[in-house]
Amino acid sequence: MQETKQSIRQGIKSTLAAFPQTLLDEKSRDIADILFESSMWQRADIIFIYLSFGKEVKTDMMVLKAFSGEKTVAVPRITGRDMVFHQITTLDSGLVMNRMGIREPLSSLPVIEPSGLPYGLENSLIITPGLAFDRQKNRLGRGGGYYDRLISQIRKAGIYKSTIVGVCFFEQMIDSVPVGPGDEKVDMIVNDKDIIY
Repeated sequence: MQETKQSIRQGIKSTLAAFPQTLLDEKSRDIADILFESSMWQRADIIFIYLSFGKEVKTDMMVLKAFSGEKTVAVPRITGRDMVFHQITTLDSGLVMNRMGIREPLSSLPVIEPSGLPYGLENSLIITPGLAFDRQKNRLGRGGGYYDRLISQIRKAGIYKSTIVGVCFFEQMIDSVPVGPGDEKVDMIVNDKDIIY
């Protein structure tokens, strides 16, 4: 199982490495446009979203759109084996680069706990990265398990108005993601060609 996952990760990373920046930007815009048209985005009060780096789907335009729509935005900071989400109101300050080169919020910014939202009061959208997805909505991450643990916590807490969305390039869709204990599905996938509910 782990060897299969690693093989898929390496294959996807090789594919993405060949993408020029202009193609990454174009595909990321297409993904954002599809997401913005979805009822999930339009209903959401809070957007929990990663800050992209490297060859990931670019998320800055999503963050800026959320700001302009007066949505609350929270981004993750790695602490131990978990992620803590902090509210941000701008991309111009309050962020630092962690040791992996990923932008993170300052620990002094307000914390918003995705699995601790009051039932029935908030619609939230949790936008997750991934290296590969399949049409059964299985997700393959980078191997740290951060989002699997987060999704599990949200589901155990019964936060039914949270929608977990995987975003990826069409080339990251595969026939079948290997699934083991602790692997969590997403509720929806948006790629640059379509949306999978």
